[in-house]
This record gives sequence, C-alpha cells and structure tokens, in this order.
Amino acid sequence: MNKRLKRLLQPGFRLYFVTILIFAGVSLSMQHFELGGAQLAALAALTIYYRAREKRRQREVIQHIDTLAASVDSAAGGSMMSCPLPMLVVNLDSEEIIWSNAQFRGMSGLSDSFLSSHLGDVVPNFDLKWLVRGKSENPSDISLGESTYHVYGSLIRPFQGRGDRSDTTSLLAVLYWVDTTELHKARKVITDSHPAFGIILLDNYEEIVRGMAESEKSSLHAGVDERVTAWLQDTGAYFRRYDRDRYLFVVDNATLKQLTEDKFSVLAAIRELTTADNQPITISIGIGIHVKQFNEASGFAQLAIEMAQGRGGDQVVIKDAKNFEYFGGHTREMEKRTKVKSRVIANALRELMLEADQVYIMGHTESDIDSVGSAGGVALMAATLDKPAYIVINENKTAATVLIERMKEEHPNMFITPLDAVMRATSQTLLVVVDTSRIDFVESPDLLDTIKNIAVIDHHRRSANYIERTAIVLHEPYASSTSELVTELMQYMLEPKQVTRLVAEGLLGGISLDTKFFTMHTGIRTFEAATYLRAAGADMTSVKRMFQTNLDETKLRYEILNKAEIIRDNLAIAAQDALVPLALAAQAADELLDLRTIAASFVLSPYENGVNINARSMDVINVQVICEKLGGGGHMNIAGAQLTDMDVLTAKNMLLEAIEKYFEEMG
Repeated sequence: MNKRLKRLLQPGFRLYFVTILIFAGVSLSMQHFELGGAQLAALAALTIYYRAREKRRQREVIQHIDTLAASVDSAAGGSMMSCPLPMLVVNLDSEEIIWSNAQFRGMSGLSDSFLSSHLGDVVPNFDLKWLVRGKSENPSDISLGESTYHVYGSLIRPFQGRGDRSDTTSLLAVLYWVDTTELHKARKVITDSHPAFGIILLDNYEEIVRGMAESEKSSLHAGVDERVTAWLQDTGAYFRRYDRDRYLFVVDNATLKQLTEDKFSVLAAIRELTTADNQPITISIGIGIHVKQFNEASGFAQLAIEMAQGRGGDQVVIKDAKNFEYFGGHTREMEKRTKVKSRVIANALRELMLEADQVYIMGHTESDIDSVGSAGGVALMAATLDKPAYIVINENKTAATVLIERMKEEHPNMFITPLDAVMRATSQTLLVVVDTSRIDFVESPDLLDTIKNIAVIDHHRRSANYIERTAIVLHEPYASSTSELVTELMQYMLEPKQVTRLVAEGLLGGISLDTKFFTMHTGIRTFEAATYLRAAGADMTSVKRMFQTNLDETKLRYEILNKAEIIRDNLAIAAQDALVPLALAAQAADELLDLRTIAASFVLSPYENGVNINARSMDVINVQVICEKLGGGGHMNIAGAQLTDMDVLTAKNMLLEAIEKYFEEMG
C-alpha cells in the first residue's frame, strides 16, 4: 500500500470528504436528489469548518514556534520567522507539513496554502529516519530542482491545541535547509580535474613478435599507435609509448568518465588487428585514480595492469585506494606461458621446500579433483626432497571423495584438518596454496595468517582479494587447470620414474575436470602435460572412474536438468531446492551446456546456510565475470559463487540481475 493510499484511509478530513462524496454520488445516480443535495451541503459545511480549523491550527503552530524560538535565541533578538534559512516544520509520524517559512516555499514551489501537504509530495524520496536515530543532520545532500541542499534538523514537543488533542502523541521535526549548490559545483570541478594515470600493455607481446621481421613489428606498432591516438584524440590526454609493448597516458577524471561511458572502445579497435598468421592483438589497460601524488597514481596503475594480466588480459582495470573496477575481459584467454618461467618457479619452489621443516598444501573450500590432484603432485615433490608433506582439507566438504580415499590407502597420514595444521605449524613451515589465490576461498584462512612462508599456484583469473604475502607465485590464467601447472613444475623437479601412477592419475583427473575431458580451455601445453602423465602410468579408464556416480545420484542429476529453464534464448538456469552433492551440481551444469543453442548454464543448489552456483559456458559468454558480480570467480568457461544467508529463489533473482548487468555492460 503506497503512502498516498495510506494517507487517504487515515481518519481525517480526506477520508470523510471522499466518503461523503461517494455517498452523494450514489444518491444522485439513484435520483435521490434531496438526499444527495443534503449530503453535498454537509460536505460543503465540513469543508468550511475544516479550513477554518486548519487556519486556526496554523496560527497556533506559528505562535508556538515563535514562543519556542524566542526562548532559545532571545539574546539574539531573533525568531524562526525571521530566520534567513529555508525552514520547515513537519509532523514526524504523518510527515504532514505543519509550517514553512517564505524562503522554503520560494525554493520548493510550495504554495502559501500548504495545509495538509506532505513532505513526500514536496521533496520526493526524503525521509526523517536520521532524526529518529538522534542525528542532527541528514547524512546525504538533497537535490531539489536545480539546487542541492544539506539538511539539519531537531525534534520538538508539540503543543496541545484548544480542545484538539489529535497531535499530542507526535513529535514535530524542524528542518533547516542550507544551499550547497555552489559547493557541489566547486567540488565537482576539483574532482573532475584530478589526474588519472594509465598504462597500456600489449598482451602476449613476446609470443606475437617472435619470428617477425622488423617491418612487421613497425607495422604492428603503427597500427596500435594509430588506434590509441584516435581513441584519445580531442581529450587533451598526454600519451607516449615508453617501451616496446607499453604506453603511458594521463587524463583528468572528467575525461576518464567519458572513456568509461564509451566502454573503452579502444579494446575492440585493437582486437581488429591481427598478425600475418592470424594471431589476434589485444591490450590491457591499468588506471590509477583518486590520489594525492603522481607517484601513488603510477603505483595504482601498475597494480591495475598486473590485475588485468592476472585476469587474462584484453580488459581495463581501474584502481583507487580501496577497490578495483573491471571493464571488458569477455574474450577467451590466449596461451601465454614460457617454459623458462616454469623452470625458474620450479627451482624457487625446490629451494623453499629444502629450507622448510615441513610442507602444507592447501586448496580451496569445497575442494574438487583439480585441487586435490594438484595438491598430491606438490606433496610428491616435497616427499622426494625428504620433507614431510600434508594436505590440509575438510573431508566433509569435498567433491573429490574417490580420489581422497585412493590416496589415503597409500598414504594414511597425508591428510590433516585445518585445525590440526594450525596447531602443528612452525616458523619454518612452508604453505603451498593450490587452485586458488583468493584469501576468502582457501580451506583455512587462519592457517594463511599463521604461516609466513607461502607459495601460490593457481590458474583462475585474479580477483581483488588475492593473497599478497607470498614468496613465489605461479599464476597463469591461460592454463587449463592447476594440475597442468603442477605437472609442468614436476618435470623440472622429478625424474619420470619418481612420479607414481596415483599422483599421475590425480593430476590427469584435475586436467580432465577443468577441460571437460579435453574439449574446453585447452592449449598445446595442456596436451603436453597429459602426455607426460600418461607416460608416468596414468590410465584414462581409471581417471574416468573418479567421475562415476551411482543410480540415485544419476536420478538426482536428471531431476536438476528437468528443472532447467531457458532465458535470453541461449542461457539455461536450473534451481534445485534439495541438497545435492557438489560434484553432482557441477556435472548437471556441464550437461546443460550440451543442449543445442545453449551458450551458458547455471545450476543453483542449497548448501548449509546459503546457495552454491555452478556456471559453465562455451566461450561466447564469460561466466567468470557474471559470478564475480556475486562475489565468486573462476574462468571464462568454468566459474562459481557461494551466496550465504539466503534461499535459492533469492539467489536466483540475484543471478538474473547479474546476468542482465553483464549484458548491459556488453552493450
């Protein structure tokens, strides 16, 4: 019921007026002219009485306000009537305007006959909750017409009118309106003139120019220069190339806003460029804003460009003192890794392990086969160096039960709980985090705080709350899986005969999971890793058994599929009200993607006090960006999110909003 209807139904003149008017209309329509005339006469008398009563009431209010004001500022000889500020007196309960001075009526357009006017009619979307909470000023400014005002207020006790006690239970709110329009304009001018420091980086530059003739390199640079210059022309930006693959530009905030509204069209313009062998050219842009010094802006821009690279490139990341903001990033990642980097990381990890007294390996919450399989590979590398290695895991919340049971048969003491790990950790303990780089996604945040020596191996796109306190990081969003990355490291740390069949099958299972058995998100290095693991004894039939389900689980999976609905012609959403195993929900999301015309799928299922979302796509739609809007993350093709303290229906509505926002940003 809206406020207008509530006010209409409140006992008072409006209700009486409308009631009598209705009865009069009915009487006249039934040709009871005498009765109808009497009712209209009664209505006229009631109106005259009401107007007289309200005028008397208004005079009494004004007299009362003058009396109150005189008692407060008699020393200054002033009163509220002569206050130069616009003023308003409102009934706190009904929000009915009791009185206003000429200044307020002039600025708001309120007529002199303001009786029975309500605050919401004069100042839309303005409430008095801050006064009820004991505040003396509204926390945000109010726009009224072309002006902006800061509102101060206080509460006073109402008077008791002559024989009229209708308002004795209410408080009156006295509001003072200070015009801040010029202040806002000045603040906007200053804010708009603040500098934004940007870095443009050519993605995958070393791989693109390898084997290129100098003339081709010159043509590449000329093409990029031309498009970036066209993008920034007429903006007054400072723009220079300061390295083979890096550019610098400086604009003010007003210009940056225009570039943002344009959705950084330079990304698409650069994407039109290709090499002689049809390799696409992409750029990443990192921008630092809202700073006091230029060196701070440069530092923010560098962090932003690193974040853009960590999320796969071909996007813009804006960094201020508190947050990262993302634009673009909707295209598939290109493979961008060198064996030199893997060898360097492998040697550094080996040195860290040799210096440690024990090695803990920890994955993400709700662990899967990629997380557990890659942890097993790291544990094997530590064991070959005669270092005790333990996998930190919550076995009650995992989708890799079959693999864990097989590993426990050979190594009964390999798995420990997060609590035991915290209790047994020392200052020399090395913690290797696998398959996540987010602080809030690790199996045990407490363990992360306890151990000072940390290494991270991850393939997911980087998020804002990534683990910063690390000794080494192998973060490659271009890799199919963390198991693929660990397999590459193993080749530099172990002899092939040292890799056990169980570890090889765990790693191959992790690759199979994240590539949907080598049909998605694969590259040359993915197949090289799989070949290495097959040579180490991994059997694909045995790996396939890790993904088997029983008849009841199969029925439940098809029950989920049966609840699927199609939106936007190519998105499938299935919301399951009953608890389902994590692996089962993920399998259902995979199967939905097998439907013809479906470009992305989402499966929602309850868990504990929240909802789990599994998302999959076929390259056209970036589900990682969608899930990130819900606090999750992942890859373009495989992502997820966990929403706490809500039911499935609420989570579904939030997902639908995130999807709509994603397509709005896509344009």
